[in-house]
Amino acid sequence: MAKLHIKALAPLSSWQDEGRPAYRHLGIPEGGFLDFRQRDLARLLLGETLLSLELGQGRSAFLCDEPLVLLLTGAHLHARAGEQELSLNRMFKLPAGETLYLDNAGRLAGLHIAAKPAFSPVLGSYSQHSHVDFGIPALKKGIQIELSPLSVAFLRAGIGLEKICPSYEKIRLIPGPDIDLFEVKTKQALVEMAFSVSNNSSRMGYRLMQQLPFSAAIPGITSASVCKGVIQVSNDGTPMVLMNDCQSTGGYPRIAFVAAVDLPRVANLLPGEFFHFQWISPEENLSLWAKYQSNLRKIKYALPFGF
Repeated sequence: MAKLHIKALAPLSSWQDEGRPAYRHLGIPEGGFLDFRQRDLARLLLGETLLSLELGQGRSAFLCDEPLVLLLTGAHLHARAGEQELSLNRMFKLPAGETLYLDNAGRLAGLHIAAKPAFSPVLGSYSQHSHVDFGIPALKKGIQIELSPLSVAFLRAGIGLEKICPSYEKIRLIPGPDIDLFEVKTKQALVEMAFSVSNNSSRMGYRLMQQLPFSAAIPGITSASVCKGVIQVSNDGTPMVLMNDCQSTGGYPRIAFVAAVDLPRVANLLPGEFFHFQWISPEENLSLWAKYQSNLRKIKYALPFGF
């Protein structure tokens, strides 16, 4: 059994994987990697059985007493092992006893390890929640995590996230179940205004700084089901994009859903960074998601042939 020493850890870092989507009907938050593209990329290169850390903004350092096969993801992540600079989105081997230094200048990054932890999953997942204690060991500086390194086929190929999910200028939306409760000018403003994320945001939800215009009172609704990607509007017209750790029900009206493929872009927004929304149809949303899944399959089949 190897020991992973956490010598330094960026704030808001946590264990994450695909989360617990099968238990939302029981009121259990889904969790999981906010930028799911990073986890999907890791599964392509390292296989289905792997341990992943979602890294917050800041510096981290890790050391293991046995060799590990790792993968680093995140557009603004800078990494080195000893004096060697490391590439992103590409497998590498960390020698035993050598410290991995990471500096994440963006919102989200990932450290993915070809290893199985000694602790057990809860409801089929290793994901931590920002407010709920599922019994998963908390990540913090100074602790040691026991894990079993896995043997994986080493691939020298690197995969850019753009090959899996190309970026798009605007964040696409589909109408929410309560959209008809809003005035026309409020619905139009959602795609005409420039928005930015508030500092008062978390894995539960991203609150936007700008308020939508309205003349009549913003309607309330009987508590209804919500999920990640839902955009609720509070009584003062403030839109809130619910994220992976959100509750399973809510009483604010749901004006829209973020297109599934654009959720990672929302997750990586930084305070003060402006963006625009754009309406698309539910059929377009399904088509975009099908294209994303198709890209994953194509890359998976191409990897053994030197993708």
